Amino acid sequence: MQDAKERFIEKHGHENEGYLDICPDCQKKNPNHAENAYQKYGKYE
Repeated sequence: MQDAKERFIEKHGHENEGYLDICPDCQKKNPNHAENAYQKYGKYE
Protein backbone atom coordinates (compact mmCIF):
# COMPACT_ATOMS: atom_id res chain seq x y z
CA MET A 1 0.00 0.00 0.00
CA GLN A 2 2.91 2.35 0.63
CA ASP A 3 4.04 2.02 -2.99
CA ALA A 4 0.54 2.84 -4.22
CA LYS A 5 0.40 5.88 -1.95
CA GLU A 6 3.75 7.15 -3.25
CA ARG A 7 2.70 6.65 -6.91
CA PHE A 8 -0.53 8.54 -6.28
CA ILE A 9 1.34 11.47 -4.71
CA GLU A 10 3.82 11.51 -7.61
CA LYS A 11 1.00 11.54 -10.15
CA HIS A 12 -1.43 13.95 -8.45
CA GLY A 13 0.67 15.99 -6.05
CA HIS A 14 -1.40 15.10 -2.95
CA GLU A 15 -2.43 12.07 -0.91
CA ASN A 16 -5.38 9.97 -1.95
CA GLU A 17 -8.62 10.01 0.00
CA GLY A 18 -9.11 6.24 -0.06
CA TYR A 19 -7.97 3.00 -1.59
CA LEU A 20 -8.53 1.44 -4.98
CA ASP A 21 -11.31 -1.10 -4.85
CA ILE A 22 -13.00 -2.61 -7.89
CA CYS A 23 -16.36 -4.30 -7.38
CA PRO A 24 -16.49 -8.06 -8.00
CA ASP A 25 -18.88 -7.66 -10.96
CA CYS A 26 -16.48 -5.29 -12.71
CA GLN A 27 -13.57 -7.64 -11.99
CA LYS A 28 -15.48 -10.48 -13.67
CA LYS A 29 -16.44 -8.35 -16.69
CA ASN A 30 -12.91 -7.09 -17.29
CA PRO A 31 -10.34 -9.03 -15.24
CA ASN A 32 -7.35 -7.76 -17.22
CA HIS A 33 -8.22 -4.12 -16.55
CA ALA A 34 -8.76 -4.83 -12.86
CA GLU A 35 -5.42 -6.62 -12.53
CA ASN A 36 -3.57 -3.84 -14.38
CA ALA A 37 -5.15 -1.20 -12.14
CA TYR A 38 -4.22 -3.11 -8.99
CA GLN A 39 -0.64 -3.56 -10.21
CA LYS A 40 -0.34 0.13 -11.00
CA TYR A 41 -2.05 1.63 -7.94
CA GLY A 42 -2.12 -1.08 -5.30
CA LYS A 43 -4.99 -2.90 -3.71
CA TYR A 44 -6.71 -2.58 -0.37
CA GLU A 45 -6.69 -5.99 1.31
